[in-house]
Amino acid sequence: YAVKNGAKVINASWGGSGADANLADAIARARAAGVIVVTSAGNDGQNDDTAGQYPANYARDYDNTIAVAATTKSGTLASFSNYGAGTVAV
Repeated sequence: YAVKNGAKVINASWGGSGADANLADAIARARAAGVIVVTSAGNDGQNDDTAGQYPANYARDYDNTIAVAATTKSGTLASFSNYGAGTVAV
């Protein structure tokens, strides 16, 4: 929907533990259209490099996907935020 309607950036600040082929296809279509997908890293305090968190983990497969962690007011990683050197960009 967003790609068809001219979006340049999609905010996907939600997630869960399961991969979904339809969501992966949508991210691939967004990539083909030059659209960036910004996702939440998650709020489980876990390492997304070793635990499944989607759509954040699609950052491994699609270079148009950016997973974002939560920070405190001082800019440090929030205690509840997910993280991951290979999956979380910001």
